[in-house]
Amino acid sequence: MPTLLRRAVRAALRADYVVLLGESHMVASSARLGFEVSKARLLYNPVVMPRAAPSPRTRRPLSVASLGRLGANKGSYDLVRAIGLLPNDIRANLRVTLAGDGEVEQVREFVRANALDDTIDVAGWVGPADRDRLLAESVIFVLPSYSEGLPMALLEAMANGVVPVTTPVGAIPEVVTDGVNGVLVKPGNPGQLAAALQNLLVDAELRDRLAAAAYARAGKFDVARWRDALHDVWLAAASRRRKGFSLRRPSRGYRHSDAAARRRP
Repeated sequence: MPTLLRRAVRAALRADYVVLLGESHMVASSARLGFEVSKARLLYNPVVMPRAAPSPRTRRPLSVASLGRLGANKGSYDLVRAIGLLPNDIRANLRVTLAGDGEVEQVREFVRANALDDTIDVAGWVGPADRDRLLAESVIFVLPSYSEGLPMALLEAMANGVVPVTTPVGAIPEVVTDGVNGVLVKPGNPGQLAAALQNLLVDAELRDRLAAAAYARAGKFDVARWRDALHDVWLAAASRRRKGFSLRRPSRGYRHSDAAARRRP
């Protein structure tokens, strides 16, 4: 670790609490960075939930999306290989979009080399509007990563009622339960990934059930819950710093008059 970064980490670790994205990070991060596990506070990434539950997708061809940085670590090439293993009749009614930055040209060339241009579109980076449209059209979200924290793209897909097919790395297993609200496959296993995709593509009832469960699970990570959880961490830290100084969450927002009253002796 560079000296400047090491100093920054040491300074940060003098804080009362260390916020982590998942339980899976607690012990490893504590050992690597040198802080007590008791200082760790769990705060998953938040997601903005849509105002209404998404409706089941019925349009053809079926759409599959993979959002995030493209490359080997994200399993982009494994996804291309998996699509190539699907039966021709399934591929004929399928459209796969890989969107994100990273190894865009390399992945495009890999798609061409495997003669999958008619099925797979490597869109590269897309803006928020195109991302939202893509998720609204998709029935399956694929993220076959080799390592992760807690991907925002995964939470966004689930919030849009898209079935996640992903790998049990990082904090992902704390969000996705295999066969309940998504499907988990081993990293680096295109055959298993292809089988999981085929099962979902041919079974609309299974897709709809997992999609509804994924949407419900994403609600646990709604940004309003995250805001309240972060607020509680701040209050706890402030209370530790100022013993006897009582802080509580305002019920109807924070007012300047509240601050003035608290500053009075």
